[in-house]
Amino acid sequence: KDGFLVVIAPLADTPADKAGLRPGDKILAIDGDDATNVSTDEAVNLIRGEKGTDVILTVLSEDETSTKDITITRGKIDIPSVIYRLEDDIATIEITHFNSDTESRFDKTVQKLLKDNPRGIILDLRNNPGGYLDTAVQITSHWLEPNQVVVRETFSDKRNDQEYRASNKPSIAEYKTVVLVNQGSASASEIVAGALQDYGLAELVGYTTFGKGSVQTLVPLADGSSVKITVARWLTPNGRTIEEDGIVPDHEVGYTFEDYEQELDPQLDKAKELILE
Repeated sequence: KDGFLVVIAPLADTPADKAGLRPGDKILAIDGDDATNVSTDEAVNLIRGEKGTDVILTVLSEDETSTKDITITRGKIDIPSVIYRLEDDIATIEITHFNSDTESRFDKTVQKLLKDNPRGIILDLRNNPGGYLDTAVQITSHWLEPNQVVVRETFSDKRNDQEYRASNKPSIAEYKTVVLVNQGSASASEIVAGALQDYGLAELVGYTTFGKGSVQTLVPLADGSSVKITVARWLTPNGRTIEEDGIVPDHEVGYTFEDYEQELDPQLDKAKELILE
């Protein structure tokens, strides 16, 4: 972004997350070597390595003027895409990304939630960079009526516009729901959050989301290279643009690096407060 490698979202409980890498961090150097204007593929090759070895990233965090070195001990990245917790009679469902297994994991979580019958649901989409569109539609369907629009896909030629609609899923719409989002919530996360907000089925807490609501296609060229072209954009059910604008939360609540170090979570605390009102 603007010539810098920028962290969208460190996945929960990964080496990067444990080392303190945060959404919005600009990676200025990798093991002391300048990383400005480095491609994503080059960065991956430099950062990835054998389990147990270290890589040092020099980063500049948002709203900070000085850089810091973060040492990350490499490890195997293998985490569940859906994590369920029940505390104080409030169910928290954290979705880390929208993978091929996420829908089935979420369906099982819904069955457990219905048995627990909590006072409310906190859907944690913070630092979720997205994934499969269909998975986002299926998960949102648990709150919507069958055939309600989840997201709209609009093209320059409006004859090609599409609507992705909810399927028939066990409903959890009766439970008061709060969705946690931040600048690391992107793509499929924004589709879910935007739909629930549009229908008044959830309040959103946190920061404005990343703003990744475009659809690209790769066009191969004669020399073996290719060009990526944006062919469509995603809109929420009410027609709000996701691309660049992001999804604005109903309650903007900060979460600083100092909060992280002290194991505080003001955003989660606000969500619990809203559930218990």
